[in-house]
Amino acid sequence: MAEIIKFAQDFGVDTKLYDRFTDYYCHFMSQNHGKSLGVYDETVSLADKETQMNEALLSEVGKLANVSLSKDNALVMSKNPQVKWATFALIDSLIAAVLPVSINENIGKFADMRTIGFGDQARFLVEPQQFFVVSEGTHGERFTFLQKQFKGEKVLEPRLHEVSVTTSMYRVLCGLESLAEFVRRAILSIENNMTAEAWNALEGALDAAEMPAPFVVTGYTPEDLLALCQRVEAYNGGNKPIIYGSSVALSKVLPDGAQGFRMQTPADKMALDIIYDFYGYNVVPLKQIAANDGAYGTVISDDEIYILSSADKPVKGVLQRDMSWQDEFLDNADLTQNAKILASYAFATITNAVAGKLIFA
Repeated sequence: MAEIIKFAQDFGVDTKLYDRFTDYYCHFMSQNHGKSLGVYDETVSLADKETQMNEALLSEVGKLANVSLSKDNALVMSKNPQVKWATFALIDSLIAAVLPVSINENIGKFADMRTIGFGDQARFLVEPQQFFVVSEGTHGERFTFLQKQFKGEKVLEPRLHEVSVTTSMYRVLCGLESLAEFVRRAILSIENNMTAEAWNALEGALDAAEMPAPFVVTGYTPEDLLALCQRVEAYNGGNKPIIYGSSVALSKVLPDGAQGFRMQTPADKMALDIIYDFYGYNVVPLKQIAANDGAYGTVISDDEIYILSSADKPVKGVLQRDMSWQDEFLDNADLTQNAKILASYAFATITNAVAGKLIFA
């Protein structure tokens, strides 16, 4: 965030613009996606906010490019390289300001994000978790079993990702295409991809073939799940683990009436999360992630549940701001331009904690 504030101060961008865009984005996510990312002004409609936000963005583009923008000079200004630079510099700073807040709502349950500067790397220190061997000795023996444990270090370097789109700068400057909507859709697209990559990093580390056999259970009984939770707790120094899974997966785990667990509740109030724990272990449903694979697939398995330590989020992520760009005005025959929205990020499972997996047969 400090980098964004410095950018705004150096180029005279009104910092209130970021507050207004965050308000607009939180309002949109609450109204259209049911996500609560923060408070927003409820006295102004979302449609009015988008109109006002678009006008404010174009005004700041003009200030940043040191030109006067209007519908009357839109055709000329759409060819101005300063206008092109200013537009995408502002887009990048808005994405960098909102994305960390938005993505945390999706992956914050199992991942920690770190924002780094351009060209930087993130280093994560991994403390040893194993017990020391305690051996019997005698008073006539100086040492028994000598041992030493070492700390590990993992370097995580962000990888470049891009969203390639066709735009019409002329229509944007005329107000016929919404710049605010364009930025919002870019954030949503990047956020979905980041969420999928974060989960895949965890799923890869929890591959049953790579995990110690005692921490993988195939087939469900309450006793098996409880034993797995206890084992994970014991080998994480007594830190109580949390049971994670998709709503479908957890529906196979929660107690049912046949086992003597029954409650009455109004039908319109029924929800999976009314049962908060499983024999003392917290149960946390994970929102499903769109695979965006053309086949309407989803990312989180409905046939597995995961027992993760509550002391350390296993997945670590890094996010780095990048500079997007647009090609020249007349490159396409229809006078549209090709643009790239760039973002660099990476995720990996970096933890000293053990985890468990239960696979439904």
